[in-house]
Amino acid sequence: PVNATLGPDLTLCSGNRLELEVGQDEPVDFLWHDGSTLPYFRIEEAEEISVYVTNELGCIARDTIFVDVAGTAPKADFEFGTTCRDAAVQFNDLSVAYDGAIIESFDWDFGAYGSSSEQNPEFAFADTGYVKVTLFIETNEGCDNDTTLMLDIHELPEADFSTLQVCENATVELNNTSVSVDGELVSSNWLIEDEGYNVDNPTHTFSSAGEVEAQLIVVTEFNCTDTIIQPIQVKPAPNADFSYDVACIGEPVYFTNLSTANLNQQYFSEWQFGDLGSSSDQNPFFVFENSQQETVKLIVRQLADGCTDTLSQIIQIHNLPIAAVPEQTGCEGVENELNHNVSWGEGESEGSVVLVFADTTLAGNTPVLGISEAGTYSFLLRVKNAAGCEDTASSEYVVNESPEVSFAQLNDTTFYPTTINLENTSNPSQWSWYLNDELFSTDQNPELEVDSAGLLVIRLHAMNDDGCEGEFIDSTLALAPFIDGGIIECRAIINEGRLYVSVDLENLGTKSVTNPELRLTLSNGQMFAETMTGNLYPGEQKTYTFRTQYFIPDDEHLRWLSIELNYVQDQALGNNECSYVFGDRPVIYPPYPNPAGSFVKLDFTATTDGKAKIKVFNLMGQVVLDEIRDVSIGLNRIEIPNPAPGGSVHTMEVEVNGKRETFRVIL
Repeated sequence: PVNATLGPDLTLCSGNRLELEVGQDEPVDFLWHDGSTLPYFRIEEAEEISVYVTNELGCIARDTIFVDVAGTAPKADFEFGTTCRDAAVQFNDLSVAYDGAIIESFDWDFGAYGSSSEQNPEFAFADTGYVKVTLFIETNEGCDNDTTLMLDIHELPEADFSTLQVCENATVELNNTSVSVDGELVSSNWLIEDEGYNVDNPTHTFSSAGEVEAQLIVVTEFNCTDTIIQPIQVKPAPNADFSYDVACIGEPVYFTNLSTANLNQQYFSEWQFGDLGSSSDQNPFFVFENSQQETVKLIVRQLADGCTDTLSQIIQIHNLPIAAVPEQTGCEGVENELNHNVSWGEGESEGSVVLVFADTTLAGNTPVLGISEAGTYSFLLRVKNAAGCEDTASSEYVVNESPEVSFAQLNDTTFYPTTINLENTSNPSQWSWYLNDELFSTDQNPELEVDSAGLLVIRLHAMNDDGCEGEFIDSTLALAPFIDGGIIECRAIINEGRLYVSVDLENLGTKSVTNPELRLTLSNGQMFAETMTGNLYPGEQKTYTFRTQYFIPDDEHLRWLSIELNYVQDQALGNNECSYVFGDRPVIYPPYPNPAGSFVKLDFTATTDGKAKIKVFNLMGQVVLDEIRDVSIGLNRIEIPNPAPGGSVHTMEVEVNGKRETFRVIL
């Protein structure tokens, strides 16, 4: 008979599996009451459940129980990553709970290798082959479930490659000797000198000498990997280098070998001049017969270790220029363009032209020649195109006497209206006078009427009987006479007890201000005067720093300073003063003179532009003066007509920038 039973009535969760409590592994056929034939029955609702089982001998057993349902079982599920021996396999839980239940426990069974209670564990298997992994889960309602998957643990590949000894700058194919006993190798990833390759046997050029690490990572079809890092000894290569001089058709081109070898080894040089020839000399020369480009290659091989280096340079063989000059004439003291004919060579660019006299060398593509004495001179013309190829030619140059052209010097400035008498001091026979490039006279000594402002450029052009010409140019600035020197800004700093003062000046007039005097007055009564030597030209701005450095005693505090520009001819005095205030609060000084005369004067400093309020009261409290005056930053000086002359005592109230002071004054 079959020994099989479902056990007593029980309570399960919807979704749980019901299996035989006894004899689950003996039957070969199952028939449940709903007609299903699986070795288990999935519970969905409370009901009576029966099963018929048959073993291999055909014996039959039957059992029936009642199953009650309490809650819904969760669905157990998971996924896993790459399965390689000794490599951590990542397991990710995909289980789902229903009806608001929460999965509270996870129990992973890795067979003989271990277990875990983490939700998403990592686990490494020490052996290859198939492993059964089961995940058991349970919710907070007590419902549980499980699922089982079979994992195939694969063997790791063995990464390897043959090590090499190579030369710097040599290109070498690396031999991959990696093997895999479990699956095909599907990729090889190399890293050499920061360059990556993903082929089995890469070709690499080693850019530097020394020990170079090469890394190889091989991957099987099952994504199992192995890595190997091995050193490769790279021998230093020589450094091939050479220079050459100008390469011209039919001229020897000299090559200089600039190569160096490692540890000063002896080396062999092989030169290749395109298909035209070769040489094994250290420093050869070669003659190229045609205008063309040729590739010159130098191969340097170290005799001790065989390491080589190669340098190729493309050399352009250039055409020669052709120089020709005719006999010609010029004028003494005048630079004349030298007429010459130059063919720079087919396809060549312009270069330099040099004229060589006995004591004079002129250079330039369009050279000019100026000789101070009349006579006949021999000269040599040497031309060099842009490539450096040369040719020469010679001829004679006849220099005629040039006229002496001049007129009496003009003043720097002229104030209109006026008449300028032009005094010609020249010796030629023809004259042309120009004002700002406009011809105005051909007389020898003309007069020029000036009736407006502007720059007057006067040019005298003259010619003698030999056709030699000369010019003389002078200029004067026509101005309306107005003199106005002004002060833009003054500054002061106190450093280590010393006072340093500077002032910005500007000429707002039309005539220069020469040697103006600058007067510096300090709030303590000290006064200094210095002369600014030189000219302050119209429109010019200049900063003057006082040479005097005043030492300030420890018990003294400067409140302000003022600077006055004193120039006798100044026609506008309103901009000739400035002041500088120390500190950030205004200072109001007692009025003076006291007793007052016809006027009473008041000095104060202001920190901002604004208004000053001035009131005067008699002994009865009556207001005899109420004024508001404009003030500016710095020192201000106000003169007030005596509002109540008579010798009685009055009270003066002054307010500046929010500060108020009261004084007794006898008017």
